[in-house]
Amino acid sequence: MEKKVPPKNLGMNIISATYDNNYGELNYLIADWKKHDILNHKNKNGETALWIACRYGYPDCADILLENGADPNIQSKFGETPCYIASQYGNKKCLTALISYGADFLRIRDLRGELPIHVACYHNKIECVKILLTYGTPVNIQDKDGRTGCYISSYHDHYECLELLIRNGCDVNIERNNGRTPTYVASAEGNPICLQMIIAFGADVNKPDKLGRTPLLTAATGYEEIKNILRKNGARVIADSSL
Repeated sequence: MEKKVPPKNLGMNIISATYDNNYGELNYLIADWKKHDILNHKNKNGETALWIACRYGYPDCADILLENGADPNIQSKFGETPCYIASQYGNKKCLTALISYGADFLRIRDLRGELPIHVACYHNKIECVKILLTYGTPVNIQDKDGRTGCYISSYHDHYECLELLIRNGCDVNIERNNGRTPTYVASAEGNPICLQMIIAFGADVNKPDKLGRTPLLTAATGYEEIKNILRKNGARVIADSSL
């Protein structure tokens, strides 16, 4: 039997229908191509129809693509999976659908070495962070630079996301590759709410980075409120070399 060949431009038509959130057209286009690799056709940016559905938050389109065999782990040219992009834009229904179809959100990183939980924390997409934690993402998992969700949330003053991570048992003292801790970056960026939260859960206020700079030292050029919080909790300008 002669192998059935997809019509010319079918792959891009599938992508276009998804981009327009045209469920009926998408269903029509893929009706004869179930489980066919045409569903994984990429545009010039390496994005598939499923990737686009997850980027723009079209769960119905995502569902029909997944049901018909679209790859939930395929990456764009920047290494972003559908799980990653759904987490970045807070599209929780798409994220849940991807996970139910076996998407790998624990091992596949983008070109910057980040996982879905890191980008969800960066963009303060709390519901996606909840989903990723519920389905087994380790709360202390680090990106290639050593940053945890706690570090990222503390840096960007996402205190609600930070609270969620703390409730799930995150370690507030894990340092990134340059030795900087959540305490250090919350101090450096002038984020008093995050700083008080992590101190309340055992943050070391005197932990220096690899250049020997303490949180109080990095806050010395400004942020009086930050300096007052640190001093009240025993912070020193110079790290104790005996520690």
